[in-house]
Amino acid sequence: MDTSTQQHNIPIILNEIANHLMINSSLVFFSGLLYGKLGISLFFFHYSKFTGNSIYNEYAQYLIDLVKSQIHEDYPLDYERGLAGVGVGFAYLKKHGYYDVDDDFMNAIDSKIIKIMNYEKRTDLLFGFGRYLLSRYESNIERNHDDQINNGLVKLVDLLINHSKPNNNNKSDIISFLYNLFFLDIEKEKIEPYILDSMDTLIKDFKNDPISNKLFTLIRISDIPACIQCRQVTDDILNAIFNKKHSQFDFQWLVQCERIMKEKGYQTLLLKVKNKISKKLSSYNLLYLDELFSNNQDFAFQSGYAGFGLALLSRLDCESISWANLL
Repeated sequence: MDTSTQQHNIPIILNEIANHLMINSSLVFFSGLLYGKLGISLFFFHYSKFTGNSIYNEYAQYLIDLVKSQIHEDYPLDYERGLAGVGVGFAYLKKHGYYDVDDDFMNAIDSKIIKIMNYEKRTDLLFGFGRYLLSRYESNIERNHDDQINNGLVKLVDLLINHSKPNNNNKSDIISFLYNLFFLDIEKEKIEPYILDSMDTLIKDFKNDPISNKLFTLIRISDIPACIQCRQVTDDILNAIFNKKHSQFDFQWLVQCERIMKEKGYQTLLLKVKNKISKKLSSYNLLYLDELFSNNQDFAFQSGYAGFGLALLSRLDCESISWANLL
């Protein structure tokens, strides 16, 4: 199947995804970003803008109302399903003009997260808090920064570095977050040695699990001169797995790969990623789309139908790739 035919088929699949999600997503138990209603709303906001169909925007607004109604005093705090991710999702929607979040709502999340952060030692939660505070920092980047947000980020650097064990399962996520702070000139003198000390562990973890977000972390930190060896590691391992005939790739992950490789100049690997994307698109049989949906009931933004839809949409509208920063 040639590229033009694949592009022509994408709107058909997107329409099926939208119909499938409209029937099912209000029944999703979680309301958070990666595995809940908020993440699904991202697909509908993007899809509505692309198609010009206000029905999808209205449905996204309906999901947002459900999310807000489910937030309560004991609401989970994590990034994947809880308050940190909800905050990041709302900040994203406001930044891109999809939904005007009330300042009081965001300020309330600021206060709660910063208060709890002072007593929290679990690195998975601290990482989520960091992603939220970073999104708030970046939304204020052209204005005077909020001292509460700035101080919170500085404190988080110490908390993550001091509480993160060498074999921590969240090591890749922590390094990715700290890398972002490093290039914003926040606590660089503490972050750089931590990343250097963690590099061998990260490379080992990546070798054991190459088709994951660990790849994106390694590619990013190779910008740091002392971490340049990460680039050769990713080249070698990815060349090996892309050459395997039976390797399984998530479509959303491939689209993320394509984006970061364009940004970082991975030309040879970029061609291989594009080839994998083309083959993946060719594998979707339009005559049996109902089987695609009956085999998997995961509607989520993270590797579910909402994420699949956004990844497909990015093939038609390159501006729709901004969602990848939230994964």
